[in-house]
Amino acid sequence: MLRYAGLEANPVLVSTRANGVFFFPTLKGFNYVIASVIISNKIILLDASEFYAVPNQLPLRAINWEGRLVKKDGTSISVNLSSEKISSEDNFISVVINQDLEATGILRKKYTNLNALNFRNTYNSIKEEDIIKEIEEDNLIETERFKIQNRETLNKPISITTKFFSDDLVEEINDKIYITPLLFLAEKENPFKIEDRKYPVDFGTTWREKNNISITVPEGYEVVSIPEPLSINLTDNFGVLRYQISQANGKIKITSIVQFNNSIIPANFYPELKEFYKQVVEKQSEKIILIKK
Repeated sequence: MLRYAGLEANPVLVSTRANGVFFFPTLKGFNYVIASVIISNKIILLDASEFYAVPNQLPLRAINWEGRLVKKDGTSISVNLSSEKISSEDNFISVVINQDLEATGILRKKYTNLNALNFRNTYNSIKEEDIIKEIEEDNLIETERFKIQNRETLNKPISITTKFFSDDLVEEINDKIYITPLLFLAEKENPFKIEDRKYPVDFGTTWREKNNISITVPEGYEVVSIPEPLSINLTDNFGVLRYQISQANGKIKITSIVQFNNSIIPANFYPELKEFYKQVVEKQSEKIILIKK
């Protein structure tokens, strides 16, 4: 179809992630085909089976190192399947805690690139009330004025906005109030648990999760303790953690960024990656402590 439209188009042979990666010549190594178009000397990849994908956006199952572009004359070249665009999740929360320790806030969430594609594939066929139910159960909140934008507008990020309420975001022990700075967005466990790894860690894409939180301290309380800022850089700039927290004028502001600048982390860096996530979980689980004035 693309050739009929006058474009320089060729098939690209792919081994899906489930099929594995082959490091030697084989006739059975490829099990999937996508299309490519060359425009201004740039290769654009297309997966016609993906209803919500934009050009040069492949589903995760097809992002598996390299594909093989086969030309009309029978020659072929290797093609990088990873996207050059970072896949992001940006969260903004503004929350007020009243004297009864109830939290009321606004959540704004934005997904881009592969994260947006994954969201659309997962939730566009689901009723909005079922999405709301899942978010409420996962985060122990109640919502109202819930809104999702750009579900069908593929060139824009997925945007979610909601007002929320919760009695479970603040803990009182011995006249002290404990608050997790990232509230329900905190990383709760290290995804890397095994001691050793012989294969690379393949995220499929570069990615970033950024959280901006503003917490209004309840009237009559003062801050006793807040976590210390933390900054970590992985070797060769593979990834970073930036954690900043400050307080002023009755508000506590937190910014947390976890970002990976390489989609594939070599196996020999696995111990460092595991330790990195250990520090992410530990830092994000530290508490803000308040007492009555």
